[in-house]
Amino acid sequence: MTDLTDAGLGHIEVLLEHKLPHSPKRIDVILCGTHPRTGEPSYVLVELKQWSRAELLAHDLVHVPGLGADTLLHPVEQVRGYCQYLIDSTPALEDRPEAVHGIAYLHNARNSDVATLREYEPSGHGRLFTLDDRAELVEQLRAYLRPGRQP
Repeated sequence: MTDLTDAGLGHIEVLLEHKLPHSPKRIDVILCGTHPRTGEPSYVLVELKQWSRAELLAHDLVHVPGLGADTLLHPVEQVRGYCQYLIDSTPALEDRPEAVHGIAYLHNARNSDVATLREYEPSGHGRLFTLDDRAELVEQLRAYLRPGRQP
């Protein structure tokens, strides 16, 4: 929540552990607000990871030391999938895929501890941020959501 306040976004609607339509899957956070340039509704899906270390094993598979699973889906690919699913299953978003953005936030990790994960190609529906990228995260949130009071 501090990241949102620092970005001037303390006023936006925050949906926690939001269940995706017609699916058992849940997205950690959906930030709902207004796009700063278009004035249209804008949504940021956030996949939060408490990982402090991780390494890329294959194209979209990662290993996290200390977790029981051998491999996990790259968090950027995970949030991309959530974005695409939400767009595909929400009629109001079918014609506005640019209204949905995705962020994977490894808030306990340093860039050096997840260096290979950072090689993953970013997009509007998926970008990776770590503790070291906090200033960039705030900037990116401001690019997707209008700071200050909403009308």
